[in-house]
Amino acid sequence: MQERFSSGSVIGQTFSVYFANFVPFNLICGVVLAPALILETMAILRENETIGGGDLYSAVASLLQIFLAPLVQASLTYGVFQHIRNKEVTIGDCLGNGLKRMFPVLGVVILVGLATTVGFILCIIPGILASVILACAVPAAVIERPGVFGALTRSQELTDGHRWTVFGVIFGVGIINIVLVFSLGLIAGLMSLVWGMIIATIFGVIVGTALQATAPTLIYYHLRKAKESIDVEEIAAVFD
Repeated sequence: MQERFSSGSVIGQTFSVYFANFVPFNLICGVVLAPALILETMAILRENETIGGGDLYSAVASLLQIFLAPLVQASLTYGVFQHIRNKEVTIGDCLGNGLKRMFPVLGVVILVGLATTVGFILCIIPGILASVILACAVPAAVIERPGVFGALTRSQELTDGHRWTVFGVIFGVGIINIVLVFSLGLIAGLMSLVWGMIIATIFGVIVGTALQATAPTLIYYHLRKAKESIDVEEIAAVFD
């Protein structure tokens, strides 16, 4: 029997997997992205103290994040599949497997980023469409290893016929993430405006990066189940 692919079930599973692995997933994000997070903190502190130079720190932090996030995404792709397989998710194993696929994933992330950025510049709709079509590119690069351009093509194939559902997952996860980050920042801001901004920024980067790995991996998994009738052990055999 072919599985029904629905936005609600994937959104629910995304947060279920994330919170079940809250400690390892967030530690991986925090450790890998630490240089970028430190620079972002310095940028906020400098701007608050009117020292200036915060924009430069923030720009360097954003650049660092581009090059470090693929390691997180590749690592958590492995972690998500380990969770689905009911196997232990360890930080060392996640990072070890992530390092093996970091550079192909970096190439995919850069191309996806360029495609979506150009799409949003030209008109918002093409940017949204690009993000939906290429939603499975990173997990495809990690699992199937077809090369950078092959991963983009594979994502286009998998999402074909299910793009409204994929959009629903991306939109739903994004809205919930914004609400979580805003709520924490608001609570922290009651104690200190500056530290509220810092905590919200750090939390937003860590959680956002974790969810950007978890949701697409589950989209990829459920699309392959729905379209190819393949089970998780067959998909994740590449890690064994």
